[in-house]
Amino acid sequence: MRLKGDLAAGAAILSIVILGVVVSGAGDRADVPAGAEAVTSGSQGLSDCVDCLAEVELVAPTATPEPTPTATPAPAAAYDSIPVEVEASAFAILEAPCRALLFGKDEHLPLPPASLTKIVTALTAIGRVDLSEEVEVTVSASELQQRTRSSVMGLEPGMVVSVEDLFYGLLLPSGNDAAIALAEHVSGDVETFVRLMNEEAERLGMHNSSFSNPHGLGSRGMRSTAYDMALAGMAMMRDPTLAAMSGTFSYTGSTGLRLTNGNQLLGTYAGSYGVKIGYTRSASHTIVAAAARDGRDIYVAVLGSDDLYAEAVGLLDWAFGSTEPQCTGAPTRG
Repeated sequence: MRLKGDLAAGAAILSIVILGVVVSGAGDRADVPAGAEAVTSGSQGLSDCVDCLAEVELVAPTATPEPTPTATPAPAAAYDSIPVEVEASAFAILEAPCRALLFGKDEHLPLPPASLTKIVTALTAIGRVDLSEEVEVTVSASELQQRTRSSVMGLEPGMVVSVEDLFYGLLLPSGNDAAIALAEHVSGDVETFVRLMNEEAERLGMHNSSFSNPHGLGSRGMRSTAYDMALAGMAMMRDPTLAAMSGTFSYTGSTGLRLTNGNQLLGTYAGSYGVKIGYTRSASHTIVAAAARDGRDIYVAVLGSDDLYAEAVGLLDWAFGSTEPQCTGAPTRG
């Protein structure tokens, strides 16, 4: 990505200390970012490495307040252009909690969201289950990897795990096995759960989105937009449980599986506290990133990127450094 002119001095990107970790397959290779260099602004392309994350303490975020109900989202702010050139297919920059659109590029264009789909999966499931419930696993991670090169948390038939384990497996290593197991536990079958996902998306105002599975691997009818995914990210951060999970670096489940968060902005970009990354061949790299600074909360959603972290960082830096607050009087994360 190329930056034109001087951006306001954004927060420094720290070096990522890579520890050898986890279980988890490489994405479709869905969701798996590159190593320590991935977050620097000059990175080109992201590899399929798993578990490339710093072991840094992060305070679990509090929930983003619900926006004031309105008939339609807040209008875009009056910015005609930005000095950041982004080559991704689409992006949207929104301010929470009023959902003001600061700037976008094809932000309402339906595109494959990859594993950002799992944000909607989590929102659909969280109010329908108890985290302590036990689930007898029927899905096989090894079979999924063999057939689709899926990212997985490592489930195999016969395992008994908690619903909490499945949520962490869904959001940290972006396990497709976790998405299927959670969907089947909530609704009895994946098809019924997907109907609930689309109802949830409509409720959130994601009017240009359609989901056909709970994990995000490409299939017909699987589409969302940068704007819609930013809305979904905000909704996830309003849930205290999901917000805390999204900002967790690592988690060891009841079966001993150790899971690591694939979002490399956590602990490396000042104020970053979520949300999720994704990748498939058809979608390329995707992200919803959230960061708080100077009493403001900014959400950036990027779809179809070949330089994921550099583009997300450039957009966040511009939003914090070059825009005026749009959610005047609204409580925000400080």
